[in-house]
Amino acid sequence: MDSTYYDAYLGLGIYHYLADVLPRFVKMLSFILGIDGDRELGIKELKLAAEKGRYTKAEAMFFLGAIYVYREREYQKAMGIWDELLQKYPENPGVLIHVGATYSRMGNCEQALTIYNKVLNSLQQEMLTPVSSIHYQMGQVYFKMNNFEPAIASFLKSIATDTLFSGNRRWTYAWSHYWLGQAYTITGDSAKAHHFYSRIEEKDNERAYDRARDRIEDPYDDFDIELALIRNNIDCSQFNVAMNQLDQLQKSQSAIDAEKTQQLEYYKGQIMYLQGRYTHAIQQLKLIIDDQTAEEKWYWYWSHYYRGKSYIKINMTESAVDDFEIALESESGGLTDRVKKEYMMLGR
Repeated sequence: MDSTYYDAYLGLGIYHYLADVLPRFVKMLSFILGIDGDRELGIKELKLAAEKGRYTKAEAMFFLGAIYVYREREYQKAMGIWDELLQKYPENPGVLIHVGATYSRMGNCEQALTIYNKVLNSLQQEMLTPVSSIHYQMGQVYFKMNNFEPAIASFLKSIATDTLFSGNRRWTYAWSHYWLGQAYTITGDSAKAHHFYSRIEEKDNERAYDRARDRIEDPYDDFDIELALIRNNIDCSQFNVAMNQLDQLQKSQSAIDAEKTQQLEYYKGQIMYLQGRYTHAIQQLKLIIDDQTAEEKWYWYWSHYYRGKSYIKINMTESAVDDFEIALESESGGLTDRVKKEYMMLGR
C-alpha cells in the first residue's frame, strides 16, 4: 500500500530471493502461497531497504552482503557492504566473520586467517557468537593452504565448541568430521580418516554423511591426493604453483588413464581463466570439450562453463550462451546455479 515504506522491502527481498534459489520444496511452497520467487527482484528490494530503510538498514545490508558472498560470488560488492558496516560497528563479530569468509573465497587465505584470529581474540564471554563456526572456517582456510596440522586442530576445536551456541549439534559438527577425514587421508593416516568419516550420522547433515560414505567406499588414491593439493593451491590463488604441480603430475604418471589426463587439462583451463588469460583458457578447455570420451563427465560440463565465462570476457556473448546451455544440462546444482546467475547478468 505504501511503496515508500522501505523497511518492508527487507522481508520482501529475502522472500523473493530465497524462493527463487532454494530447493524445489521451497519453490513448491511459494507456488502454493501464490507469490513466485524472483532472484533479481529480491536483490533490488534488499538494496532499497539497505539504502533507504530506517529501522532495517543494517539488517538488509548484512543479508545482501551474505548473498553476494555465499550465493552470487560478487566478492567486491560484498566487501563494499562490510566496509560500510564496519565503519559503524568496527568490532562486530558477525560482520568480521563474513569479512573473513569473503577473503577466503577471494583466495586471500592469509588475510582471512588474520580476520578470524581478530574475532577470536576480541570475543567477550557474554557475546552470543557461534565460536564453532569460526574454528571451522579457520580449519577450512588452513586446509586450503595445505597446512594440515593447524587445520586438524581447528576442526577439533569446532567439534568441541559445537553445542555451546545453541545447545544442539550444528552443521559444523558433521562437516568438521568430514574435513578431518580429508586431512588425515592426505597426511596418510587412513585409520583416523575412517574414524572421523564413520562418526558422521545422517541426522547430523545428510550431505556430509553421503560424502563421507563415498570416501569410505571409494578412498582417495595417490592421484586423488595430489589433485586435492593442487585444488587447494588454486583456491588460495597460488596459480603458478598449481600449474607446475599439474605439469609434474602429468609427467610422473606414465601410465595415466585418459580420464585423469582430462581432469588435469581441465584444471589448467580453469587456472588460465582465473589468471585472466581468456583466449588461452578457451583453447585449453576446447581440448576437453572436443574429446568425445569426456562428454557428460563433470569436468566436461565445467569446461563449458569456464569457456562460456571466458567468451563473455572477450565480448563473444552468443558463443558464451551456447556453452552455458550445455553446462545447464549438468546434474550439479552448484554448476546450474552459477549458469543461471550468468543468464541473469546477461539479462536473459
